[in-house]
Amino acid sequence: MKTKLKLLGLSLMLTLPAMTQIQLTKGKNMPVAGDHFKVIEFSNNNVNEGNSGANVSWDFSSLNLQGIENNYAWKSVNQSLFTDTLNGRADIFLDINDVDGSMFFQTSNDSLQAIALGFPQDTSYVEYTDYLLYAVYPFTFGDSYTDDALLNIGAYSQSTKSTVTADAYGTLKLSTGTFSVLRLVTIDSITESAGGIGGSWSNKIVEISYDWYTQNSKIPLFSIAWDDNSLTKTVMYNNSEMPTSLKNQEVAAIQYYPNPVNDELNFSQTLEQITIYDSNGRLVKTYYNTNNISFSGTEITSGLYFVKVYHDQQQSQFKLIKL
Repeated sequence: MKTKLKLLGLSLMLTLPAMTQIQLTKGKNMPVAGDHFKVIEFSNNNVNEGNSGANVSWDFSSLNLQGIENNYAWKSVNQSLFTDTLNGRADIFLDINDVDGSMFFQTSNDSLQAIALGFPQDTSYVEYTDYLLYAVYPFTFGDSYTDDALLNIGAYSQSTKSTVTADAYGTLKLSTGTFSVLRLVTIDSITESAGGIGGSWSNKIVEISYDWYTQNSKIPLFSIAWDDNSLTKTVMYNNSEMPTSLKNQEVAAIQYYPNPVNDELNFSQTLEQITIYDSNGRLVKTYYNTNNISFSGTEITSGLYFVKVYHDQQQSQFKLIKL
């Protein structure tokens, strides 16, 4: 069950110029089969989520956005091991690092719900007794919803009370550029319990996540998350987003050679970021602060690619043929 409401008392006295508020919608922000992202994950207990409210500026430009690289792919349930049993209830699933789906989702005109967890190691899945509301559309600053979900696996039970609030909007500064964003804060209160011959136990945990979305984000551009048991903060960065400040501008006098290319692509100057996409527009690889790229030992095989280069708040793009 979900309850959607408008938070009251969020009007602020502002001296900053008003910014355009971002509204998350089904057409722009609901994931579909074929969406693919590379997400960088690392720990940093010194990072702070910053203020809430309107016209906020968050500056994380000093963070080194390097860490474990994870492949996020949204796929049709027909591509899953569980298509025969989940087809008709689930539409898509989120595949992380090609493990055939960690979570299965049902889509509708105004929401995205998680309905099952998949365990490809033993070719099984478990379905939520009460589905978990994952996203609501449209959603903008001041909006909030609460949801209760239940998952049972044998004698084990997990109940979740989730509250999601769009608590802020403004400008997010990262080392890769500046973005116009809407921030969502999610608080999950989770109760685990189990019983059996050896006795019973229960455990409570609160998970908190701050997620920054652009107008076109299918997953958060940037996230800070932790729980009250470990207090270790996890930072995640989706490096497929193009900074707002880089759009519709050209890097002056940039030259690149050779094209077509075999082993190495050279540039006439050192660039802050070089991003390569395949012919379907999916992110393949990102390089930072370099004037050449070596394709030896990478996943970049022969074919057509699109390259975007970023430098000094400007960007250019071109087609590249890899021999």
